[in-house]
Amino acid sequence: MNFNVPQFIEVEDKIAFQLTAKQLGWFALGGIVMFITWQFTTNAAFIVISIVVGVVCAMFAFFKPSGMTLFGFFANGFRYLTKPKVMMWQREVKKESRIKKDAAGPTGKQRRMNRFMKKKALQEADDLADILDKQSRI
Repeated sequence: MNFNVPQFIEVEDKIAFQLTAKQLGWFALGGIVMFITWQFTTNAAFIVISIVVGVVCAMFAFFKPSGMTLFGFFANGFRYLTKPKVMMWQREVKKESRIKKDAAGPTGKQRRMNRFMKKKALQEADDLADILDKQSRI
């Protein structure tokens, strides 16, 4: 049996005027608010309020910060501000060293040995780099 597997499930269906249902809803809400302001305010106030409402509705309909709707973005921000912050305390486990360190630091012999080991490691790294350079030129 073959079944059709739906693809592009993240894409919302376009309903009218190449707009989704959510976008149409935001513009319908903006239209209702504009109609109410037209009924109860003067022409100058209506123009100013309708421009603001239109821009806000367009932002809520089309702008998607971080891939989510603007309404979801503000809802998450409000939830973050109102939700109690939970801090988890973890006790640090201190491991006691079995080797006692000298307060004076390394002795002269240990310092010379450290310098010798560093020089030897650098020389080996240079030799390895030369070998790799010679082989890459082939």
